[in-house]
This record gives sequence, C-alpha cells and structure tokens, in this order.
Amino acid sequence: MNENKPQSAKWVLGVDIDPDNPESDPMFIAALDMPLDGGLISVTLPGNRLGKATALAARTACQAIDVALKRHLERA
Repeated sequence: MNENKPQSAKWVLGVDIDPDNPESDPMFIAALDMPLDGGLISVTLPGNRLGKATALAARTACQAIDVALKRHLERA
C-alpha cells in the first residue's frame, strides 16, 4: 500500500422502489466521501433530478452518517 496516497471511505445512498421487479433500477440519491486523514467531507447529489424534499433528505442522511463516523473514529 502506498502510504503517500490519501485514503478515503465512500458511501452511496440509493433507493429501489420495487426490489422484486427485475426491471426496477435503483436510483442514486447521494454519495458521501470521507477522507480518513480528517480532511473535508464531500456530499455529492445527482443535480436537479431530485426534488427539493428528496435532496434535503439525502443531505440530512449524509450529515447524520458524517456525525456517526466522526464519533466512531474518535473512539477508535
């Protein structure tokens, strides 16, 4: 492993309306990139495809994940 290369963790939030339907594709809601060296955390939303309520829910979920991960890293 290259020690100079920054390491990060990436989580992707998605939703599948009908998981029993093979033609139903999961929809990307947001991605959360968290550098393990304590740098800035980025949240990526899919642009204007989402309504305001869904985008707000995605951002809130990413912020909650961010807080939980920071607490976990502080305890470890």
